[in-house]
Amino acid sequence: MIQGELEVYTHYRGKKGYLIRIKLYNNRKYLFIKTDLYQNQKKLKHTGQIKERQEKLDKQIDYCNNSRMDLNQAYEFIKNDSDPINNKDLEIFLLKKKLEELEKNNTIGILEFFDIRIQELKDQGKSLTAYQDTKNQISNFLLDEDISINNIDYEWLNKFVIFKQKYGKGNGNVPFLLKTLRALYKEAQRRESLNIKPDNPFLGLIKNTRIKDVPDFSVADIKKLFSYSPKKSTTTKSLFTSQRHIDIFLFQFAIGGHDYADIANLKWGNIRSGRVIFKRFKNRNKPNGGEKVDNLLNEFALNVLDKYGDRNSEKVFSHLPYPTNIDSYGNKRQNANQSLKRISDTLGFATALTSKTPRYLFRSFGGELLINDLILMQLQAHKKTGVTFNYQRKIPNEILDKEHKKILDSLFEEL
Repeated sequence: MIQGELEVYTHYRGKKGYLIRIKLYNNRKYLFIKTDLYQNQKKLKHTGQIKERQEKLDKQIDYCNNSRMDLNQAYEFIKNDSDPINNKDLEIFLLKKKLEELEKNNTIGILEFFDIRIQELKDQGKSLTAYQDTKNQISNFLLDEDISINNIDYEWLNKFVIFKQKYGKGNGNVPFLLKTLRALYKEAQRRESLNIKPDNPFLGLIKNTRIKDVPDFSVADIKKLFSYSPKKSTTTKSLFTSQRHIDIFLFQFAIGGHDYADIANLKWGNIRSGRVIFKRFKNRNKPNGGEKVDNLLNEFALNVLDKYGDRNSEKVFSHLPYPTNIDSYGNKRQNANQSLKRISDTLGFATALTSKTPRYLFRSFGGELLINDLILMQLQAHKKTGVTFNYQRKIPNEILDKEHKKILDSLFEEL
């Protein structure tokens, strides 16, 4: 149910005094509308003009609720100062609303199509996270009320962006949300039965200005992990868990700086003759699963397998959920990051280690040793793109291992 009232905007006083604005809200969201009324005091004084505007606002809100408008529709209705008694205003507004309903009936709602697409991806065994997260954010913006995909235009998208910037965490994940929504929009356009308009309302909106900061850790910094000493109050269980997080972190580095998801997905069948052989979880939906990892296991990595590996399980590290189990895996990775942060604080690091840091470290340490980019890309299973690479065969293991050892020796040679 929509509610509204007049209030004094006390944060700024202009030449005319403090602005009187309309606060429009339901139980989840607030919207504000300027009026042409002003007062000199911060507390609302019920003058004749104020009473008259409040009475009109009450009638407008009653009409909006009786017409079952959502908050955004009511906002437009009241912002235009529409008069429930003025048939012309009502006729225009109701015709627009009727047109929206007809368009919705002729196509499909955005939230409805999200559900369809998520189920399709689930049936195909593909990642759902991006679509589920984006659907939740769109649902919050729409207050759970679906709208036709054909109603998504530049203006609607711009309002969504402003909403996220105001009530979310700044620009943060806005590009990610827009890219996912654009992918869904294009998927709907491919389906002729849905009658989606053939345009691209996303033009000019998706601007990825974020630059990832590469973690600035030296080899000496990371070597401190080998002598980590927790606080005296740490329990035996916590001590074991912290040490395991450290060892898994270093194991990620040792096998080529691979992701936490790949460690959680690792099976004993991937361990062969002193090597680890797998395809990255991140690339599971790419043709043939992307590039293959075929890296050596140094003494430290083999010790981690012996210490924490579960020989009674198909999975190497049975304490880690499969990455496909989104909630359980997400919680476990969050726990790892929290533990690594505590460890980083204890060691006096300016920046906290995370489960993603080993990938940056391996690439950076390798670059500082002037290891060839082709070697590093193959060790980290990055696809080489460009015409010249079409003539480049895989680098043999004896060459790959020699360069891999140089990187590992910089960190593990004294163990």
